[in-house]
Amino acid sequence: MGIGQPHRLFLITHPRTASNLLVRILALNDQPDVARHLPGAFGGGYFFGPAARLEVELGLREKHIEEWSEDHRKQIIERVQGCFDNLENYTQSAQTNGKIAFVKEHAVFLIEPTSRRVYGRGSTHEHPWTVKVPSRYGPESTRSRLNETLFPDEYLRDWLPTFLIRHPALVFPSQYRAMRDIKLIDLEREHIFQCDVMMTFRYTRSLYDYWSVQFGKSGVDIDGDNIWPIVLEADDVILKPEVVLKFTKLAGLDPAKLKFEWEPATNDLGQNYPPSDIERRMLSTLNESSGILLEKTSTNIDIGMEAKTWREEFGEKIGRHMEKLVRAAMPDYEYMKARSLRA
Repeated sequence: MGIGQPHRLFLITHPRTASNLLVRILALNDQPDVARHLPGAFGGGYFFGPAARLEVELGLREKHIEEWSEDHRKQIIERVQGCFDNLENYTQSAQTNGKIAFVKEHAVFLIEPTSRRVYGRGSTHEHPWTVKVPSRYGPESTRSRLNETLFPDEYLRDWLPTFLIRHPALVFPSQYRAMRDIKLIDLEREHIFQCDVMMTFRYTRSLYDYWSVQFGKSGVDIDGDNIWPIVLEADDVILKPEVVLKFTKLAGLDPAKLKFEWEPATNDLGQNYPPSDIERRMLSTLNESSGILLEKTSTNIDIGMEAKTWREEFGEKIGRHMEKLVRAAMPDYEYMKARSLRA
């Protein structure tokens, strides 16, 4: 399937998969055909981040959806719809101006609450949540079997998706440290359930399978007619610039604008607005660098050996649970890796 102008690009990520590095390399702010977002340190990412943060503030990440109060449910629904409306405003503005809409979002942010498998399948009788979309997407709002998102099928078909993955033994411990540092995890309590919600690749794989069906893609073969959805592996982003170059061309971006080196950012992160504490923490490694850090790869990782360091760093209980989460994510990671873009 080819792409036309203008089009919409979804970069589906997971925390700590080097998505900020990829966005830095793509130099989206310098891409002439890409619509600019509102100022932000994350490269125009996470329209649904405010809804996720509200869940944390209300303590809902630790609760089964059946335990949510009506007031909390109403707040989340309103926040989710507001997030979608902001996204829709951006994409429509991009289309009006003949630009590419490029949006980065964590997979877990896009999954509607009743489909979160941590609750257990069949544990709620509530109907899936679906945002209200404009009539321009069609007279009906349908949801196919594989669609676990907040959106109807009619809306998702307008997007060209790319998935960024990384070895879970690198991702989950780094994610836990970041969540701890920005106070998304209360160290005085054991938030294992919250780790279960956030540290999984099931939703990344679920979304990949959904879009594969939508685009008629099968197996692990990538041919000229069925390139979407695309999978990028973080090691390839770090070690193989030719893969990033190929993706850039497939996405309709300008390869001449790619940046593999840059000046370390100052305290303002190189932006024209004051960064938040979350932005400072999540971008700390990248902003202290002047280019790609080649040692940040999964070469020769031994999960058993890594698990010993997690138990020492996080304590016995969290360390062992971290190992359990990493091993549980490996089949989904390997499944996606087998389908990653090759130069």
